[in-house]
Amino acid sequence: MSYVHPEYLISVQELAGDIDNSGRRILDATVFLTPAPTAGYRAESGQGKFDEGHIPGAVFLDLIRAASDTSTGLGFSLPPVAQLAGLFGSLGIGDDTEVVLYSTGHMMWATRAWWLFHYCGHANARVLDGGFRAWRDAGQPISTETTAPAPQSFRAQANPNLFVDKDGVLAAIGDSATCTVKTRYRRMSMPGRASSPTGGAGTSRAASIFTSTICSTTATSRMRMHCARRLMPRGYLPRPK
Repeated sequence: MSYVHPEYLISVQELAGDIDNSGRRILDATVFLTPAPTAGYRAESGQGKFDEGHIPGAVFLDLIRAASDTSTGLGFSLPPVAQLAGLFGSLGIGDDTEVVLYSTGHMMWATRAWWLFHYCGHANARVLDGGFRAWRDAGQPISTETTAPAPQSFRAQANPNLFVDKDGVLAAIGDSATCTVKTRYRRMSMPGRASSPTGGAGTSRAASIFTSTICSTTATSRMRMHCARRLMPRGYLPRPK
C-alpha cells in the first residue's frame, strides 16, 4: 500500500536501526478497555503492561488522566493546551524532538496521542507501524528498565483546525459539504466514574482518521475532528482545502 503521508509512520526496522537516537523520544500510550462490573467497558491504564516490558528507552504516556481534562466528568476530554505542553515537556520532549508513538493492542491509543501532538503544533510525530506487537513479533529487544527523562521546554500552539467544539458540530448540521461520522463504543466507564454512553468515541475515531490521513488517495483532503470540551468526540469532518 502506498501512502500520501508516509512520514506519519515509522517501521519496526527503521526504529530498531536507530534506537539510540538522542533526538527521539518513544512513548507508550497504551490503554486497555475491560468489561465494566455492570455493563459496557472500563478504561484502564497500560502502565502495568508497560512495566512488564516495553521498547527500550520508551516512557509511558498516561492518556486517561495526564493527557485529558478530568474536570469534565467525561473520559478523554481535550485538556487545555498548557496542560499538554507541561506534560510533553516533562516526558523529555522539546520543540525539536522527534516523537514515536506506539500502543499495545489497538492502535487507536497511539493515534490519539499523535493527534494531540499535532494539535499542539508538533508535527514531528510518527506512529509505529504495527505497534508493540509488530516490534515483539520481529524479535526486537524488550526492556523493563525506565529512566526518567530530563524535562524539556515544549512550546505548544493550539491548532483549532484539528478539533472543533459543540458549536462547530451544530454548525456542520445541514451543511452539504460536511460529512459527520459517529463511531463509539456502546458504553464505557472511567476509573471512579459511572459508565458513560459516549466513552470510547474519541479514541476509535482517532485511529480511523489517522488511517484515512495516511492512506487518502487525494492529497487535497483535510481531516477535521469533532472534539467537544464538554462532549465526547462525535466524528470528523473531511473537507476540501
